[in-house]
Amino acid sequence: MNPLLASRVGFVDWVDLGTPDIAGALHFYREVLGWGYSQVDAPVATYYTATTDDGAVAGLRELGSGVAPETPAAWMIYVRVESVDDAAARAVLSGGAVVAGPVDVGSGARSAVLADPADAVFSVISGQGLPEMVRATPGAVVGCENLTRDLSSSLHFYRDMFGWVAKTNLDTGYVTFELHGDEVGGLMAMPGEVPAEAPSHWLVYFATSNCRETCDSVVALGGNVGMRPRVFEVADLAVMMAVAEDPSGAVFGLLQHPA
Repeated sequence: MNPLLASRVGFVDWVDLGTPDIAGALHFYREVLGWGYSQVDAPVATYYTATTDDGAVAGLRELGSGVAPETPAAWMIYVRVESVDDAAARAVLSGGAVVAGPVDVGSGARSAVLADPADAVFSVISGQGLPEMVRATPGAVVGCENLTRDLSSSLHFYRDMFGWVAKTNLDTGYVTFELHGDEVGGLMAMPGEVPAEAPSHWLVYFATSNCRETCDSVVALGGNVGMRPRVFEVADLAVMMAVAEDPSGAVFGLLQHPA
């Protein structure tokens, strides 16, 4: 395996949005997060790579023919693995499920869509074909967390799947997953204010230089803000966070580090 790819095994290596309204999504995220785009020659659906001045930050794909009409717009995380087929088998043995695949995608990549025991959906990917994802700069992914309705099963599942080390905050119950000493993501029990019909899911956070102004843009462009900007203590830093929804219903987070 390419040494660079090998060093990313077990980490979230890409995120993308599946949406029934690709034109609307391109406009929305361009205005909200300042993205530019390049169209990718994809074998099945229309696909775009979103970019900032720093590089590639995410993908956007159209939910077209072959996808169930009730499939909601949603953000997807992709965890890099050595073998997608082995990961799919391991997911089943660990109490999860294979939702789709494994299948060859793009030029030299292989992917599968999996679900954890609490039904939070994510993807695994191996091989070449993905751009290197910029992180933590404005408009780029700054983190991701799993909001689950079964904390114990989810914790054990991801530990067994990827070798993630779980560090639990005894005051809040929040779990931080680490691999080789680096943070991979978070895990928390579904907050009580979340509607009961909302399933367990992975929430992708994008960095913003002004959380309040970004939320205003979300609303002005036809989206919603489910959690207004709040200040939280994260790793001894006060950060402002919000949770928003694009016009097609895809939920994402916003995070502003202190200046």
